Amino acid sequence: MKLSELEPQIASLPATSAKAGAQLYQFVLDNPIYDIVEVGTFHGKSACYMAAALQEKGRGSVTSLDVPVSLTFQPNAETLSQSLGLSDYVKPMRAHFGSHWLLRHMIANSTVDGACTHRFDLAFIDGYHSWEQAGLDFFLIDKLLRPGGWIIFDDMRWCFRDSPSWSQRSASFPEDYRAAPHVLDVFDLLVRQHPGYENLRDDGRWGWAQKAQAR
Repeated sequence: MKLSELEPQIASLPATSAKAGAQLYQFVLDNPIYDIVEVGTFHGKSACYMAAALQEKGRGSVTSLDVPVSLTFQPNAETLSQSLGLSDYVKPMRAHFGSHWLLRHMIANSTVDGACTHRFDLAFIDGYHSWEQAGLDFFLIDKLLRPGGWIIFDDMRWCFRDSPSWSQRSASFPEDYRAAPHVLDVFDLLVRQHPGYENLRDDGRWGWAQKAQAR
């Protein structure tokens, strides 16, 4: 599906902006990316941007991970992708404990003789933005990411204190925890210091990192 065909149909949905969606679409289209995992589904908007690029290429899938409540959203990933003719390319998965438990099963199912087989070319991490959650997402996805594959972290400067939905709910949290940009901390303190990643880039909203080729 062409970006010009997709954008008018999903522009009114929240979250991924037209600019960010176009960037995702073009990145998938221009690179050897076919197998994608996404953490955080919401309405399925970002998944459909990536799926539309895969449809243009003729193969691939976006496995999108979330908790069961995302099924109640209008639209959800299933209904949105179906309405766009992209349901063959979007594969939502849900579990009560979210991405970590789903990734655990993927790792278990991909492990043979004590080694995990790599299965993804791109991971888009836009789930729960805490140090603990995003840090574990990175650790688990690293095991499944192919050498040369990419991880994109969304909302690099998000913090509990400034979030409209979390500012009051996090009032009892320690102030340093509320004020910290957790995803940026994961990027700088875990990903940037990991010897297996290169071509790191922080564009303000997203953090990009490429898994190094095996040497």
